[in-house]
Formats: sequence, structure tokens, C-alpha cells
Amino acid sequence: MEVLFSVLIFVVPFYFIIKYKSRFIYAYLVFNIIIDVSLGFIEVEMQLVAISRALISLLFIFIVYVDSKGKLFHGSFIILVYLIYLLVLVPFSSNILVSFSSYLKVVLTISMFPLGLFYFDSIIKLRKLNVAVIWVMFFIFVNFLFANVFGIGSNPYGGGIEFYVGNIKLSAINTPVYALLILTSIFQVNGKNHKKWSVIFAIPSLIFLILSLKRISLVALAFGILIILFYSRHKSKYIKWALIIFVIIISLSPFYIDILEQQIEARGQRLNIEIIEKESRYFETLNVIEEIIYGRDIKKTLFGKEIFNSVGFYASRFSNRPLHVDYNILLYGTGTIGVFLYLLVYLTIFFQFRKIKNRLLKNVSNYQGKEIYYILMPLFYAIFWGTLIISISGGMLGITHRTLSFLYMGAIIGILKSGSAKVSLSRLKLK
Repeated sequence: MEVLFSVLIFVVPFYFIIKYKSRFIYAYLVFNIIIDVSLGFIEVEMQLVAISRALISLLFIFIVYVDSKGKLFHGSFIILVYLIYLLVLVPFSSNILVSFSSYLKVVLTISMFPLGLFYFDSIIKLRKLNVAVIWVMFFIFVNFLFANVFGIGSNPYGGGIEFYVGNIKLSAINTPVYALLILTSIFQVNGKNHKKWSVIFAIPSLIFLILSLKRISLVALAFGILIILFYSRHKSKYIKWALIIFVIIISLSPFYIDILEQQIEARGQRLNIEIIEKESRYFETLNVIEEIIYGRDIKKTLFGKEIFNSVGFYASRFSNRPLHVDYNILLYGTGTIGVFLYLLVYLTIFFQFRKIKNRLLKNVSNYQGKEIYYILMPLFYAIFWGTLIISISGGMLGITHRTLSFLYMGAIIGILKSGSAKVSLSRLKLK
């Protein structure tokens, strides 16, 4: 079954990439969530699925690179520098295969930002991307439904409780966070039919997220919502839709309240502040800082040790437990230079957005561009800060949710950079 599925997820996307080239970008999001969901129902032993997924992803990035006439990374030079730096460190790992496979995940996800920046230049394209996000929520719903009907996949945060996550687990649980935040874009730029279906699939996605009780995901979602409400000029509309969704979720509570209570009992106590100092993530942070920052090995301080290969190397008391916090993973494996470059990538993205903002607001005649800016700006900040927050718990090696976040940030900047005057706001019926 694994061999057949591996061949299928290589051959079918390969055909469509060759046919549609850069336009495959919409299907690419769906491609990743389908793999995530399917792996919950397939026994994987030979890693053939991972190889097929990596090959298709690399092929797609290469095709877009060709379409851009070699200019894909021109607006994201620091990303290229960062990826080259990580690649240079890989051969120094004691397990090159493990380090390289993790490195590829970083490449495949962070490269989505320049892809979004290059491809998206109009609201029409953003509408299509939003439709792809609706399909992402649909497959999250499918995973939620089938996993709990057939009892597939364990509950990573509450053993013995009859709530199953299928293969949307651990860092993959972050995918609904971004999809739910993007609802604000769907409500603004898509038609009524798309809005209806987005709400229908957003409700089970939100219930799934709540029942999982993954703390950092819930914090990132809540923080993102607050950012959107703070910056948005459409607060009343968002509050109205939020109230509608809230009422529906409360009315459905008899179907899941027992499971939620069991989850809270099994996991809720870990929300206490006192518990943080007893968690492995807290101890791993202390150990990594002690070894890398306060150690006497300047080479290790600058360049790290064992990139993306921490199992059995940091602090013997953790035995085979890998590092979980992204910042610890980077500090331990890539040193202070690696952490600096990683944060510089985010600063570059942030300042690119700010530069576009300043240019738009100074252009008195570009009314349409300003309107689109005020629609997309709150969402950009929500995704940007949400990604940094989620990294506190870990997730930089998760493919689907990082693909979604970096691609959407690139898309927003790309659209605003183009001026977005190619399409009339009245034709799109933005409200």
C-alpha cells in the first residue's frame, strides 16, 4: 500500500506540475494536507512517501524558479544565504541522513515565501489561494471525522481518552490555526458560496483544535485574532462572524463536551504557570544555553553542534528525546550565527511589508491599493507573529502549516507590491 501511494503522489502531481507550472501553487497546499491526512490511514515503514513528497516539492520549486527566469530569490536574498549556511553545516553532523532530511523540510517550507512573493500579484489569485485553504479545512474535517469514527491515530495529549487525531498531530495541529485566521481574508475577498463553505469546514477545524488542547496552537490563534481585531477596519463584520461560529460551536457542545472535560482533566493542569518549570522544554532550554552560550568552545557557540540531530547529544538526562523548541534546535544545531540568520529572515519579511506599506500610504492616488492593504495588513501580522509564537513549542520541521504560513505572507506582500490596482474592488465586490 505504501509503495502504491508513493507512486501515486509522485506521478499525479508530476503531471500537473509539468502542465500548469507555477499555477500548481494552489494544488500544492492541498497536495500537502492530503499526504498528512492519508498517512494516518497507511502504515509507513520505508519512508517512500516522504521521498516522493520531497521530490515533487523540489520539482515544483525548481519549475517556479525557471518561470521567474532565475529571479525567485532576488527579493529574498537573506533566505538563500540562510539555506546555504544550513547546508554547509549538514556534512558535519554525525548522522548526515537525519540532518539532511530535516534540512530539506526547512528548504521546502521557507522557500514558499519567495514563491508567494513572485507568483501573487492580484486579488484574483488570492481568491484562488483562499479556495485552496478551504480545501485544506475540508481535509482537516475529513481527518477529524474518519479518525474518530474508526479510532485511527492516538491522542498525543490524553492517553486513554476516546479522541483521535489521525495524522494531524503534534506540529501538524498548527495547520488549522493559520487556516482559521485566513477566514478573515475569505470573508473580505471571496464570494458568498466560498464564505459559506469556509464556515462549514472552519467549525470542525476549530473544534478539533480545541479538543486537541495543544496550548501553543490555541495561544497563537487567540493572539492572532486579537491582532486582527486590533488592526482591522472591519471589526464589526469579524465580530459578527465570530459570534455566529461561537453560537454554532456551543450548540454542538453536547457532542463533544464529555471528551473536552476528559482532555482538560488529563492535560488542563499543565496550563498552570508553576508547571512550566517542571517541563522538559524548560530544562532543554537551560541545558542548550549552558552548553552553547556559556560553554568554552567558541566554535560550538558560533556554529552549533549536530544540526537537526539532537537525539542523544544534549544533556544525557534526556536520553533519546529530541529538542522540541525551534529556537533551541537552531541554537544547538546552528549556533548563534544560525539563530541570527533565522531571525534576520523574519526581520527581512517584516521590513519588506513595512516598505510596501510606506509606499502605498504615500501614494495619494492609489485608493484601491490602500483599501486592499487595510484588508490584508491585520492578517499578515497575525500570521507573522503566530509563526514566531508557535516556534516556542516547536514546529519548524512541520511541512503543511509552515508551507501555508510562509506562502500566504509572501502572497500578501506580492499583491501589495504589485499595487493591486489590476483588479477593480467593485468588480470583486469587496465589502
